[in-house]
Amino acid sequence: IEKYHTASSLRFDILKHYKTAILSNEFKESIDGKKLTELNAKATESYFKIEELVKMLTETLETYEFSMLEKAKISGLIFAGIILLVAISIFIYINHSIRNAINKAIMGCQYISAHKDLHYVIQTGSNDEIAQITNVMNQLLSQLAHALDDAKKTAIENAAVSEELSSTSMQIGIRI
Repeated sequence: IEKYHTASSLRFDILKHYKTAILSNEFKESIDGKKLTELNAKATESYFKIEELVKMLTETLETYEFSMLEKAKISGLIFAGIILLVAISIFIYINHSIRNAINKAIMGCQYISAHKDLHYVIQTGSNDEIAQITNVMNQLLSQLAHALDDAKKTAIENAAVSEELSSTSMQIGIRI
């Protein structure tokens, strides 16, 4: 680059000094004309060397930049893969949690159905919507058990009153 700059500076000095006279044959045969021709040749040679260096630099930069893009692409794919694995893991955990709570609720309902135990409390072991549903079911079963207990007490009392009425009417029938 320095050679090109030096040759170009000297060429421009000659061109400024002679201006349009450089086109004449006398100038071309003069010392300055031969010097200008020599400087043009050196400038041309330096220009092509600079052009070759620029091409090499461009290729080197392109190679480097493409390799960096490839690395960024690979890093992006790895990062996307990690995010996908985390998302799948979260999905599996939530799915397992929901299925576990539902299975516990089903097992509790099956126990109540098999043993006719309305006092059994269904517990899912979680604090989600399924647990809220089972809590409402537990309250309903508790109220139902309480209503059945009240009905049994009333039936026993009615049976006692009926027996008492029956015995009283027997005594009245015997007296008449």
